[in-house]
Amino acid sequence: MIKALLAHGTDLYLKDPVTMSGFSQNKIISEILYLAWFEDKRSQGPVLSEYFNPIPLETIALIFTMVCEFLILNCFFLDKSMSD
Repeated sequence: MIKALLAHGTDLYLKDPVTMSGFSQNKIISEILYLAWFEDKRSQGPVLSEYFNPIPLETIALIFTMVCEFLILNCFFLDKSMSD
């Protein structure tokens, strides 16, 4: 599955990969945003809401970086464990 995600890398960043529309509106992006900054009313998102309206490009870039790093690391370890 991870290899399939890597093969279609830009799909992760688009809401609709077929029409190539909805940049940064993929469900995984909003889920990561929620888990990282909005999980409860004491999280940074609600407490510092003025910094998240709109979501800064730097925050979106951080989320993209985390997704890529996760996929790369998991693909590496998946390949390594399959070759043993």
